[in-house]
Amino acid sequence: MHADHHLGIVRVLKKWNEIHKGVDDATISVFGPSRLRKWLDEYSDVEDIGFSKVKFIDNKDLLFWKQQKGNNTSLDSLQYLKNSMGINKVETVAVIHCPNSFGISIEHSDGWKIVYSGDTRPCDDLVRVGKDATLLI
Repeated sequence: MHADHHLGIVRVLKKWNEIHKGVDDATISVFGPSRLRKWLDEYSDVEDIGFSKVKFIDNKDLLFWKQQKGNNTSLDSLQYLKNSMGINKVETVAVIHCPNSFGISIEHSDGWKIVYSGDTRPCDDLVRVGKDATLLI
């Protein structure tokens, strides 16, 4: 993992945790590679970022061909996210960069679609999920 891809999440989680400090049932969903989950877990030993309230969804578990065979924890977290936020569909695609780099497409029941990828070379799978996006980042 490149540091410029994940270091900002600590600040986001820390601020979210401060805002939701007294809310016992508050959760936040985080999509990322399994190495990010491990890194956040280890970081949480140094600083309280509310990691116990994170519903982590491994990008690999959401690749189209793995959705039926994916990790149950990731798929349970995804179902929770979809139900609580009106999300119809979430799909990740591997992109051409360092290992475990992904793009993500999120479609909402209101009809909008956001597609996001960090660094990548031209990538047919990202083009496919990016088709008809309301916002492409």
